[in-house]
Amino acid sequence: MKYNYLYVLLFTLIITSCHKVSVDFSYAPATPKTGEKVTFTNLSQNGEDYTWQFGDNQTANTKSSSHTYRKAGTYIVTLSEKRSKKTCTHAVTVTDSVASIGIDTISIHRYDSVTLKAQVWNPFSHEVSYEWQLDKNTELVYGSLESDSIVVLFKHFRNISDDCPTTVYVGLDVTMDDEQHHIERTITILDRPTWSLLYRTSDDYYYQLVYMPYYDEVYSLNRQEGSRRYTEEEGRAALNGMTLVKQAIDPMENKRYTATDNGLYVSHLNGDNEVQICTDSIGTILLDATHQRIFYTTAKGVYALPLIYSSNNQSKETPIKINDLTSIIAMTTKE
Repeated sequence: MKYNYLYVLLFTLIITSCHKVSVDFSYAPATPKTGEKVTFTNLSQNGEDYTWQFGDNQTANTKSSSHTYRKAGTYIVTLSEKRSKKTCTHAVTVTDSVASIGIDTISIHRYDSVTLKAQVWNPFSHEVSYEWQLDKNTELVYGSLESDSIVVLFKHFRNISDDCPTTVYVGLDVTMDDEQHHIERTITILDRPTWSLLYRTSDDYYYQLVYMPYYDEVYSLNRQEGSRRYTEEEGRAALNGMTLVKQAIDPMENKRYTATDNGLYVSHLNGDNEVQICTDSIGTILLDATHQRIFYTTAKGVYALPLIYSSNNQSKETPIKINDLTSIIAMTTKE
């Protein structure tokens, strides 16, 4: 009789142990974002009836479940088993997706047009406002500084002796539901081989005009330029290493511009109707077909003149001496 009792007790303990309820769960992803589905996997054993409480007043009665949080924050998620009344809780931290600045290209050269776009996680279409910050070397080409996408170009150029690419700063403030996020991005700008005109003035100063399709820069080779001072020797070296252009063709008007020690001349392509534009000795010339102008250098400086269209090659325009960027910009608009 005694042994029968022990057998019954042992059998009862085994049955009870086999049906012991444990409650646990896991979730993925580990660091969910607002608007992103979170999958909750029930790891419980020997349970039957489950209830989920997701910490935002939402519930579910399935064994495993999923849930999407609309706001960032830390939520206490509870899984309960009805028969055993056991529970398990985990703290789930939901974050806003980090906003970033997207660029539509990999390599950026100065004076390239580049699209910058605010990349913001906004699955529930909250009201969002934008405010871009551009440095002095970045120019807005298209769009508004209050829009999510803008087109810019980068004007920054490196010093002659510096072989390293330069960087520019772009900032963006994103405001969503009265919460402001500040984003910064440093962008590497590659230099671009281009035409340039070098000349020496009568007072022995050296200058260089760097020409781009829509922009030009003039800077001194032996005067103070920011934190970099070019020496007279560097100026001479740059000037001596320059391949001087002595002839330029305007195929649209069938004209030829020729630089000589006796002046600048224009003629038809066959050499007819040659006219002298100036009498100074010409160092080099550069034809800008985009804005219909020709640059030429003398010991006095760099000059710009609208291309000549008359059949007799006579020009009524007065050459403009380029001493600063304002003069160059004035030449870019053809009436």
